[in-house]
Amino acid sequence: MVKNILFKKSIAFLLAAVFAVAFSTAMTIAVPSASAEESTPKTADEWWEKGSFLSLQKDYDGAIAAFDKAIAMQPQYTDAYNNRGNAYAAKGQYDKALQDISKAISLDPKFADAYYNRANVYNSMKEYAKAIQDYTKTTDLDTMHIDAFFNRGMVYAQLGKYSKAISDYSRVVGIDNRYVDGYYNRAAAYAMNKEYEKAIADYDKVIKLYPKYYRAYFNKAYACELAGKKADALASYELFLKNAPITEEYESQLETAKQRVDELKAK
Repeated sequence: MVKNILFKKSIAFLLAAVFAVAFSTAMTIAVPSASAEESTPKTADEWWEKGSFLSLQKDYDGAIAAFDKAIAMQPQYTDAYNNRGNAYAAKGQYDKALQDISKAISLDPKFADAYYNRANVYNSMKEYAKAIQDYTKTTDLDTMHIDAFFNRGMVYAQLGKYSKAISDYSRVVGIDNRYVDGYYNRAAAYAMNKEYEKAIADYDKVIKLYPKYYRAYFNKAYACELAGKKADALASYELFLKNAPITEEYESQLETAKQRVDELKAK
């Protein structure tokens, strides 16, 4: 059984360790203005902007209170429900998050980011079938929604559906051919699917795009072993040992790599 292949998420996914998701705040402006921090809001839009600013500061209680004000002034405020739902999700209050984001969807059934956010909530709740359904709705509405393809790929990988995961990661790198984590996760899915040569090729792409992606050296080495490429495996393990920092983050892989180098040299 393949044990050491890791999946990573651009916005912090690590399968078999921590499964985190990123929520789109679906703001109608790129970033709240400086006035959101300095002034006292007077309108629903200003309260929404204040709440969005506080969410970026990770003051989720303050953000929720601000979105409450926005919704009180404008009960059909779709973005306020969506963003308040995200704040609830960040606090782990998933039932309230689902209620708010579903309200946003009822107000705007074509709100792609709301489906994406609800999918992330379901994902966090390990309700994977519902998560896949909402990620799929997201990509139906927005065929370039790279994060929805990425996160759905993570769910498929979690469920052991590696061919579907590969398909989603292929869409990711098709949208952005420099998306390092797309190649990294596709490589891991290929390896889990026993398509070792394709896995190795994708790890090479990762390393070319981002030479400091140290786990790619380790995973490539392991894939090379599985493919029967002893010399390539040894070279990749040695590169990992040479470049990876000696920190707690890499402790387990460093120990394994040292052991594998010794064993491969002894053969």
